[in-house]
Amino acid sequence: MVSNVFPTYEKIGRALKAFRQNPFAKNFISWDAERIRNTYNSIKSGIEDLKTPGMRKYGMRTLLGNIMSSALSASTKLMTAAATGGALAYTYKKIDELNQLAPRYQKFSTLLPVGYNKDKKEVTYIDMSFSDPFDVFRQPINAFLSADSLDKALGNAIAAFVGNFAGVSIATELGFGLIKNQKADGSPITNPKASIGKQSMDYSQYLLRAIEPGTVADMRQLYYAIKGEPDPFFGPRAPVPSLPGMLSSFTGFRVQKLNLADELAKKAVTFNSDIAKSTSLLSSELKRRGTPSAGDIEFGAQEMLKAREESFKDMRKAYKAAIDWGLNTSEAAGAMANGNMSRQNIQAIITGQLPRYIPGRGMMRDLMREVPEDIRRRQEIMQSILEEQK
Repeated sequence: MVSNVFPTYEKIGRALKAFRQNPFAKNFISWDAERIRNTYNSIKSGIEDLKTPGMRKYGMRTLLGNIMSSALSASTKLMTAAATGGALAYTYKKIDELNQLAPRYQKFSTLLPVGYNKDKKEVTYIDMSFSDPFDVFRQPINAFLSADSLDKALGNAIAAFVGNFAGVSIATELGFGLIKNQKADGSPITNPKASIGKQSMDYSQYLLRAIEPGTVADMRQLYYAIKGEPDPFFGPRAPVPSLPGMLSSFTGFRVQKLNLADELAKKAVTFNSDIAKSTSLLSSELKRRGTPSAGDIEFGAQEMLKAREESFKDMRKAYKAAIDWGLNTSEAAGAMANGNMSRQNIQAIITGQLPRYIPGRGMMRDLMREVPEDIRRRQEIMQSILEEQK
């Protein structure tokens, strides 16, 4: 009975154990799988006890416990807004906007702001999902409610749920880092011009750090937090570990800091990548071998325009969140420029006006090189579709 409502590795199914060997399976997926199984069994046990004479009070206690635990966690944002709204000016809107600036893995998490440094433009917050046993269910719900259309809401919810299990594992990410000679902050692991012995030593130290136990890693982070220096494992450009954050993590809560300008710059980098991916939806159809129909090219163009518009909307939300939290327009523009966003796109984000898409010279050169015999027809189809932009 106890093993049905308590995380037990032996209870994990064969399929999940096999999936864990996949390099694109996230770490610790057994925990999330067990939370689903435990919650199901707990509710099932409560219902069965309600139907059993002499056990009804225990069934009621079990079901109420599940309901109260879920409700308490779900109301965290509302309680925070009510309790601190007057003293710290954390409206529900600002708490909700924090998710727009947080790293992607926290986009649908329950974030609790506990401080704001006006000089550094830095938000201090706690990720309540870190210790929430119902987070595996709550993130898909948050994802569903955050969207402005039903199809996007369903897509977000499915992605949030699957994201608990599928992703890049630590081992896979480590492998990519070794292949690219790159640490988490983008700096090199070793100097490629150094001697073989020095390169081997640098790679060995990197590997040993990557596989060290979590407790050792936390103690090391605490050491660098006390020194006020970034951990060399993550690179010289990595943020300095937060001393209050490291100390609080030993209690089950990890206090984190979010610099508005730095996070907006990271969002700009992601925006540029998303825009490039959206453009490929059209270019792949234009450069297809054979004779693609006008319908195929039109489909690629429409998908590109839709994805491009979504990218601008997401970046606009992040910009508005940064402004509401304390950046001025000039600071926000500078942050986006640091993320290598073009002046035209920065202006579009600030004004909220989606610029018309104009095919780049690179795309036209590729088209001329790969399908010179059919370039005129494809260009005419593309231009007729793009002229219909709002």
